[in-house]
Amino acid sequence: LGPLRATPAAADRLRFEVPVYMGELSPGDVEVQLYAEAGDAGPAVCAAMQPGEGLAGATNGFLFAVEVAGGRPAGHFTPRVVPRSAHARVPLELPLIRWGGPA
Repeated sequence: LGPLRATPAAADRLRFEVPVYMGELSPGDVEVQLYAEAGDAGPAVCAAMQPGEGLAGATNGFLFAVEVAGGRPAGHFTPRVVPRSAHARVPLELPLIRWGGPA
């Protein structure tokens, strides 16, 4: 999980991008999410990021991206990678979650 980058997007939105190095996994094995806790700036946000282009020079690395509504600082958001399964609920404290740093 590389550094999170935030840039302004159209109509008071923020676009977030994060490089993810999958190793032996495929993008379908995990869900990359953009997460922000609930607080004075607004409710909790958990937005699924979509895989995009492959990362040059990286084996099985992808740039994941998502746009969210503006209105809160980019530093409130952090990426996380969670196991993907239609049959499981994933608690925040699951040790398999890979958390990134804020934007």
